[in-house]
Amino acid sequence: MLEMYGQLSRTCFVTTKKARAIQLDNDLHKITIGDLSITDYCQRIKSMSDLLANIDQPVSEKNLVTYMINGLSDRYDQIVGIIRHRDPLPNFLQARSMLLLEEQRLSRPRHNHSTHHDNASSPTILHVGNTSSNGQSQRRSFDRRPDRRGSRRTYRSERRPQTPSQPLAYPPWGLYGWPPPPTWASVRPSTTFQQRQQSRPSGARSASLTSPSLLGPGPPQAFNANVMTSVPPPWQWFSPDPNAQLTALPQAFNTMSLHDPGDSDWYLDTGATSHLASNTGILDYIFNVSTASSVIVGNGSPIPVTNPEHPDYVCHLQKSLYGLKQAPRAWFQRFAQFATRVGFHHSRSDSSLFIYRQGQSLAYLLIYVDDIILTASSAGLLQQIIQSLRREFAMTDLGPLNYFLGISAVRTKSGLFLSQKKYASDILERAHMTNCKLCSTPVDTQSKLGPSGPPITDPSKYRSLAGALQYLTFSRPDIAYAVQQICLFMHDPREPHLNALKRILRYLRGTIDHGLQLYASTTSGLTAYSDADWGGCPATRRSTSGYCVFLGDNLISWSSKRQATISRSSAEAEYRGVANAVAETCWLRNLLLELHSPPSKATIVYCDNVSAVYLSTNPVQHHRTKHIEIDIHFVRDQVALGRVQVLHVPSSSQYADIFTKGLPSSLFTDFRSSLSVRPQPPVQTAGVY
Repeated sequence: MLEMYGQLSRTCFVTTKKARAIQLDNDLHKITIGDLSITDYCQRIKSMSDLLANIDQPVSEKNLVTYMINGLSDRYDQIVGIIRHRDPLPNFLQARSMLLLEEQRLSRPRHNHSTHHDNASSPTILHVGNTSSNGQSQRRSFDRRPDRRGSRRTYRSERRPQTPSQPLAYPPWGLYGWPPPPTWASVRPSTTFQQRQQSRPSGARSASLTSPSLLGPGPPQAFNANVMTSVPPPWQWFSPDPNAQLTALPQAFNTMSLHDPGDSDWYLDTGATSHLASNTGILDYIFNVSTASSVIVGNGSPIPVTNPEHPDYVCHLQKSLYGLKQAPRAWFQRFAQFATRVGFHHSRSDSSLFIYRQGQSLAYLLIYVDDIILTASSAGLLQQIIQSLRREFAMTDLGPLNYFLGISAVRTKSGLFLSQKKYASDILERAHMTNCKLCSTPVDTQSKLGPSGPPITDPSKYRSLAGALQYLTFSRPDIAYAVQQICLFMHDPREPHLNALKRILRYLRGTIDHGLQLYASTTSGLTAYSDADWGGCPATRRSTSGYCVFLGDNLISWSSKRQATISRSSAEAEYRGVANAVAETCWLRNLLLELHSPPSKATIVYCDNVSAVYLSTNPVQHHRTKHIEIDIHFVRDQVALGRVQVLHVPSSSQYADIFTKGLPSSLFTDFRSSLSVRPQPPVQTAGVY
């Protein structure tokens, strides 16, 4: 009897559940926003999806977003187009946030645009190209990069104009002293077309109209649009319509990669060097030449334009309004494909490094945007690679390495000397401290920086100088701890922080000729020093970890960083520092392995805390170290594999102390010399090392 009752109950429940699922699914398909707000509309959709999930019929995020945008009214067409063309499609919460911002924007009252005609920054007629009086096309350069070596390629494209989706709103030309525009009925553009393609298509046409200039009142100019089509484009010009809807600049371009902020004081970052305001109250009138069939790109990817008669043709852009956001990424991908084709393979440890090896021939190539460092095992191989690069790219050989990314590389009798003397001089000049008093150490030994103190008058200058000093630590590890301390308070700088920054600058003026010395050596052994200042931060009581790693006698890696959590003992703080140093040495071992110079023995990690040394090999106290279990097992695994060996070192020889605390002048000078930070030696004039 009980078995029959159970079977009957299960059958009825399953039937009811299926019917309920079908009903909810139909309601979800047919749901519309109606008079609801975006919050209530999304809440109703979410409730229905939760009900479906409770009866084992969950709705995917993709379908949920699709149902949500399908039920929106026409006033949300702009944002719906952006959401549809996102790749990948945003999830439900992201789409809801975008709709809320759009609802907020649409609810704001429109401003009277006629009040902005007298503003010098209000002209907003957008031109794609200009034509001079002699009919020749004029081009302007829109190069975004500063004066740098190398070159970049500019790709050009042509678009097919479409019929305007709404009448064009002409600006008040009478205010600028120009005659009013003619009244257009239905006029086709003149056929003064030019073909600008590498391969000649079947037809290319352009249209012209007279309009004000982009950056202010000016003489009439021509509006050119190059077309790749064999059929005349169906353009028609309309007379001005005072009821024409104005379109804000982000919606006109339809290339948003960020949410359109609801506050009108925000500006959308389109990736351009010079930005135009996105407020329609500032942008007097905008020509809306988009159509329902126009291509909308929401993720910044290139617009796919094809010619049905010539599918092998590509777009040839006559002039770009702003640089493509993905140009550096596309350039790097293009270079990586070529390097792989000629025999290089991409390093897995460093994305900027390419390695070439054929038999005994070995070459390394390091690229940063359009700057390249190339070295090879023989002069013949080096020239062969250079010639191969020249055939593929427009490149200039600057000769032996002497300057790279602001770092000077000088050959000496003992090796290579790296310095940033010019960069340090520029920082002192910006701070107006070129004639300041000298200081023997960059940080005070007595006090620690905290959040207290009177605020400074110019926080922007403080942040600018602190950020500049961060880059200086690339060749000056002796100031790493001092710079790390002042950077902790960039969000709210105070007078003690500014005094600490000035002390660093005073120290730099006395040691401006110092740099990092690298020695020519065949040693491939790694040695690391790790230290921690337990509870050194007076505000958070978090510890500061520091380490330095040597390859032979050469310092190749260092760090000074505040730990993310509070340590309950000095042993815990020291062991976290050891784990950070071991992680860095593991990455360096993998890099050396890719460079075909693997370490021949275990990496030695020196620590001045006896408890931390014992914990690296002794598993007996496991129950007392669960709060640092990941670090404990990570270091022990490396020790068990024979890759790392943790040893004790006296505090008098713990070079990593320079990265965790202020030191007396004599000890600081000794440790600085041990890090190979020294004045520039005499320049080598002949021979090699």
